[in-house]
Amino acid sequence: MKTLVDYREKAFISLIEKIIKPYEFVNLPVGDFLLVFEDYGVLIERKTAQDFLNSMKTNRLWDQMQRMLAAEVMEYKIRRRLLLIHGYLEEMRLNYLDLDGTI
Repeated sequence: MKTLVDYREKAFISLIEKIIKPYEFVNLPVGDFLLVFEDYGVLIERKTAQDFLNSMKTNRLWDQMQRMLAAEVMEYKIRRRLLLIHGYLEEMRLNYLDLDGTI
């Protein structure tokens, strides 16, 4: 398996180095990580809980999810797609009325 990491994820380099070997920083046109196996890829979009909610409020999330439906990324056939959300929603004092109409 080969792991391609979008270059904008460099803020997480210490974590990436601990759990992913080998990896390569690239300019992914969509997603944050691309796990490449022999004949297919798994595309991953990573979001903090805060970014996830902000993306829902601005409707940017839906555009990103639509782009993740691409059949190929960097010439790798995509078989699976994953939205990885990390962090704690409880800490954000979520006002569900802010999301009205987005869910």
